[in-house]
Amino acid sequence: MKRVVSLLVGMVLTFGACGGQASEQTSTTAEAPTTSTTTTTAAGAGADVIPITVDPCTLLTTEEIATATGLTVTEVRNESPTTCIFDFGQEAGVAIFLSVDTGEGGFTAPSSLFENYMALVPDESAEAISDVGVAAVFAQSFRGLAVDAGGGRFFALGVNGGYGELAEPRDVFIDLAGIAAGRL
Repeated sequence: MKRVVSLLVGMVLTFGACGGQASEQTSTTAEAPTTSTTTTTAAGAGADVIPITVDPCTLLTTEEIATATGLTVTEVRNESPTTCIFDFGQEAGVAIFLSVDTGEGGFTAPSSLFENYMALVPDESAEAISDVGVAAVFAQSFRGLAVDAGGGRFFALGVNGGYGELAEPRDVFIDLAGIAAGRL
């Protein structure tokens, strides 16, 4: 049952980040992120989750992503108030997304992904990652990394698109998550 739920979580996060909302070009200048002091308990997370109210597109720059991936970011867009897409263009056929937790819970919330990915660690379907935030977990089958940044703040990184590029983004995500966590 956990495997089915985890599979669905990964699929919803991946496809949800590709949503059909209007795109908005944004700058990737890093600003001082802010977080709300209101806490709520995320569905199934078992802990208070602090809503991250910073624009997720300010947590990483195009230069940082290019350095980590070796690919050129062709477009940066807010897909929603909680998700930023860093697109590498049609030739690469992939994009990286970064989602921040609102503290409202839900199936695709980074705190829920963190919990679901952690449930996959015992059977080696996911890998606990040290030295990123308080804790992090990577699930290769979803090409996703969920991060507990500490203080009840969660975010996630994932890949949208085919497997021609970033088929195995583990190390890229670890580098990028360390940068993003440092800005929270």
